[in-house]
Amino acid sequence: MQYDTIGFNVRYYREMKGLTQKQLAEDICTQAQISKIEKGDIIPLSSTLYEIAKKLDIDVNYFFQIGEHERLDYIEELKDEIRKKIRDYDYKDAMETLQSHEKFFNTIYLQQFHLWHLGICVYHLYGNYNKAMEYINESLAITYRGSKIYTEREIEIMNSMAIIQYSEGNCKEAHENLLKAINASVFVPALKPHIKVRMWYNLSNILTMENRYKESLQAADRGIQICVREEMMYLLGELLFQKGFCERKLDVKLWKRHFEQAIGIFEVAKKEHLAEMAKKEMEHNKE
Repeated sequence: MQYDTIGFNVRYYREMKGLTQKQLAEDICTQAQISKIEKGDIIPLSSTLYEIAKKLDIDVNYFFQIGEHERLDYIEELKDEIRKKIRDYDYKDAMETLQSHEKFFNTIYLQQFHLWHLGICVYHLYGNYNKAMEYINESLAITYRGSKIYTEREIEIMNSMAIIQYSEGNCKEAHENLLKAINASVFVPALKPHIKVRMWYNLSNILTMENRYKESLQAADRGIQICVREEMMYLLGELLFQKGFCERKLDVKLWKRHFEQAIGIFEVAKKEHLAEMAKKEMEHNKE
């Protein structure tokens, strides 16, 4: 087996666990050695590789069994495909993909991904709240050890849990879990911006359901600021709609402008159903 493949896998699972090179190296070797292992520049000692695998919660033999890069590329594509289907609300197709490719989810992190997304699909397809929460709690328990620090993946799972909770009307639990995730996100190095945006958007939704429009507006603004700073469109239309909705409830005159901005983004993104919803909301509230 090529040693750059081992390095590739070390980096892959380190990032999946949300560890920096320095954190992985602690009590094992130097950060520089981890960097060289990941680049394939050096051959790690078997004892070093064993300790790395132990910290990553992986059987050391997995590093030698995984095969070539192409398999990991395929798994990443598979995960991206499932995530996209869920973003597009295509839960039926996402569930079929999860079930038909179950054999590929054969490490603890992939099993975690599998259970997490099964929970999402079970809720939105069948409305089975208890089963969905069982899957999601099981996925979180695979890596979470009860501390106040969460990995990037665990933060995403908490976010999904909160969405299902507030969809079920359990706003208090959803609010608490989202705040935990948001507070924990401060300690995650290089947390992906879209995860931060999604949390602020969901918090804004929950606060709106609680009729806390001023706080909801502030949460929406936090999400919009991240979108602008990172130059990304992800959830920007939804956040602008949320902002306009809260402004209307608070009698802020700018609400129409933000609805119009949201409609423009929805139309560019071909989210016609959201554009129509925003137009109807404006029509319904004509002065």
